[in-house]
Amino acid sequence: MINQIISQRYEILEKAGDGPLFVTFKARDTAMDRIVAVKMLQQPYLSDARLPDAMRLALEETVVLNHPGITRFYEYRDESDIIYTVSEFVRGINLKERIRRIAPFTLSLAIDFACAIAEALQYAHTLGKVHGDLRPQNIIVSPEGVLKIASFGVQKGATACTAAQEAILELSAPYHAPELSTTQPGSTAGDIYALGAILYEMLTGATPYTGHTADEQSEGHAFNAIPSARVLNPGVPRPVDGIISRCLQKRPEERYRSAAELLNDLKSVRDALRFGKPLSGLASEPIPEPAAAPVPSPVKAIAIEEPADAEVAERKHERNKLRQQDERVSVYIRVAISTVGIIILLCGIFVYGIYLANWVVPPTATVPEFVGKPIEDVRKIAATNKFRLMEHAEYTEKPRGVVYQSDQTAGSQLRAQHIINVWYSRGPEYVNVPNVVNIPREQAEQQLKDAGLKVGRVTPEYSDKVPENVVMAQDVSSKKRVFHDTAVSLTVSNGPDPANPAATPDSGGTTPGAPDTNNPDAGAQPGADPPGSDGADAQDKETHTFSRTISISRDGRGRRQVRVEYKDALGEHPAVIDEGHEEGDKILIKFDYVGKAITLTIQYDGQKVFDKTFDPQTVRKRTIQ
Repeated sequence: MINQIISQRYEILEKAGDGPLFVTFKARDTAMDRIVAVKMLQQPYLSDARLPDAMRLALEETVVLNHPGITRFYEYRDESDIIYTVSEFVRGINLKERIRRIAPFTLSLAIDFACAIAEALQYAHTLGKVHGDLRPQNIIVSPEGVLKIASFGVQKGATACTAAQEAILELSAPYHAPELSTTQPGSTAGDIYALGAILYEMLTGATPYTGHTADEQSEGHAFNAIPSARVLNPGVPRPVDGIISRCLQKRPEERYRSAAELLNDLKSVRDALRFGKPLSGLASEPIPEPAAAPVPSPVKAIAIEEPADAEVAERKHERNKLRQQDERVSVYIRVAISTVGIIILLCGIFVYGIYLANWVVPPTATVPEFVGKPIEDVRKIAATNKFRLMEHAEYTEKPRGVVYQSDQTAGSQLRAQHIINVWYSRGPEYVNVPNVVNIPREQAEQQLKDAGLKVGRVTPEYSDKVPENVVMAQDVSSKKRVFHDTAVSLTVSNGPDPANPAATPDSGGTTPGAPDTNNPDAGAQPGADPPGSDGADAQDKETHTFSRTISISRDGRGRRQVRVEYKDALGEHPAVIDEGHEEGDKILIKFDYVGKAITLTIQYDGQKVFDKTFDPQTVRKRTIQ
């Protein structure tokens, strides 16, 4: 399944997890260019005639949910061999795994998480949508600590299939309100009960009721006393314990009447924790205290209290002795000691200031003339004078590598480590390719570098007609104007082939680099017409300028490597750009091409996102998404 494309749209990237009904995959929506979660219904439920339709109706009702704390549902697909849903993909781990790793949570973290869940429930309940299967496995925590509730509508759809109900109950039993059955889609009071159980688990690391089977846990919800989180975690304040207790009431009418009412109490606790306010009186339903421990016998109580009283008396005696000794020191002596200390401190500051002014401050140096000098020379001058050089390279028509501006005029006096900004030219952005065929390799490479190009791959090749170390061909035509620093590969003569000693340079009466009369195409420069040819079409030989803007979409993928290549009448060309960019960046693509049509290819991280052949002169759209 990995790397397959389903429905000619969703490319499966990796498996993300298993649930009681669905297997979740991380996938790419090629039509919308976004990462999504594809949840495929497991094989045992595909044969059930009622489940697919019930699940589709229940899930499509959740399309209206658009909240930052709820995963978005996109679509439901029922095809011949698979049934799957498409929803928002959230990076992170589920809350159950987070509890397993670090519970019990700190009070502030548990309350923050509970507030986020309650806010999402309040929004959904306002629209008449309940979850019905709220449990930590259905809550995703992103690496940034943001919570999103997943699987809205799944419980309602599962009510049509007994096997699906039983599979869900195995995981939801620790959080299932006692009045609900598996055939019910859920209720507002049931979601509030589940949130109370989740808050209890975050603060204690255990579920409110335990049992070996789902039935045993359901009996605990229905008949056992409501547990106190303070028994397992004494650090839980009584008002927070009261909030949990009110959520876990057996009767729905005794719980919070709405998620909004629960959220108000949770926010009161959160604000009190943030601003250091007392928590007393925040919860409306405090829980009863656990049964008190048996009172020890009077004899044992006396035996325990006597050492404690003796210890307290000893501490008081020591404090009194220290206070009496301190009072013996005259107030005038204290003032004198403080005054002397202040005078010594001020003298030290004064001496340190004189030291800095006379010995530490570096001497000044005269700024030389930087403008008009090569950047390499400017770097050496700055290093000699211990200036810090801030370089700014820009594409201009000024001479390449020469400084044309500085923020410090010649003759200024500056101290060492002073920052000097200089601007130097990187040469023109687009340059003409020189013709280096039939000249020695060293001269050819120097001409390419002087023009602002790079020397690409140099391929030696035996030749009976071209002298050794002379350029036979170049892969970029001299008729082209290309982006600076484009690599030009060369084919260089290696002289006659030693395996054919009879062959010698100039054999056949030709001169080095001249066209071979027996082979009219020999020695022709790349991109040139064959001798004697008038060209296929005058328009196919015209040179045009292509100018478009690439807009990097905001798809959540972050920074990526962008590579742009093109092919024209002369064939394929080196990449126009190959560099990293962030989401939302706009990149200007500009180059010259020969002919009427081009094939433009754009890749993100090695994957093609645009590959089309078109005539830029007729397609006037300026931005490529």
